[in-house]
Amino acid sequence: MRPYSNDYMIYDEVTGHYVLTERALEDNGVQIRQRLTRNRATNATAVINRLLGHVSDMVYNYIHKFNFDNKRQDMIIATIPSCRYIIQKAMLSQCEYLLMNGDLSRSVEADKRAMAIDDNARAVLDTAIPELGYPITYAGGY
Repeated sequence: MRPYSNDYMIYDEVTGHYVLTERALEDNGVQIRQRLTRNRATNATAVINRLLGHVSDMVYNYIHKFNFDNKRQDMIIATIPSCRYIIQKAMLSQCEYLLMNGDLSRSVEADKRAMAIDDNARAVLDTAIPELGYPITYAGGY
């Protein structure tokens, strides 16, 4: 099975990671373009793409903390359909958290940085992948 893109996530060939689309946010009740237009963002599309890329980076960086074989983790996410759904759900949750609370990952305070990843996103990422029997955050050997 190969990675694929659709209306909700695109597969970035350069990073080997999935990234949410604006449509995924819209269909889940997050009208990001309206928020940016209200705040007079000069280039809403660039701001949205940066936000979605950052959310992807945050989720993948969190996952990568659990295992030294990050290329294998990324391959699992990219090629197992049920894992694709898990990563999409985690990124949606993380994006909503980021929009409500700000980007805590950039705080100068360590205790705030520790709260940068949404608890719901963590719980989703700890869901066992049916095809494998363990979550993508599994820290054991493959």
